Amino acid sequence: MLKKILGLLAILIITVVTVISVNKDMGKNGMSDFSLANVEVLADFEFNGQYWTDEHQWYNLGNNWKPELHPCTGTSSGGGQICIGWDGFGVCISWGGNSNSWNGQMVSCKPGSGNCFNGTNCIPD
Repeated sequence: MLKKILGLLAILIITVVTVISVNKDMGKNGMSDFSLANVEVLADFEFNGQYWTDEHQWYNLGNNWKPELHPCTGTSSGGGQICIGWDGFGVCISWGGNSNSWNGQMVSCKPGSGNCFNGTNCIPD
């Protein structure tokens, strides 16, 4: 019986120490360093061989520097192509030659800080 009481007491002490340790690590805003790192990773991404970030850059004068990745639909052909993106939607239009339609993703520049200069064309998935 004494062994069972001592075992339960040991488990209780370990649990209390763990809870206190975790609460101490969470900081004032309730987020741990690990959680904050995950949020920062979500704000940054790599697309089309380029690293995109919404961190403030020295050249961020004015608006529309924040990169945003969103789905788009495009067509390809032997002629030219123009792509436009806005509010989570993008479209690319091509002209000349035979055309094929495809779904993809593109980066457009939104209001805020970052390294988005002119975004990207719609790139097939």
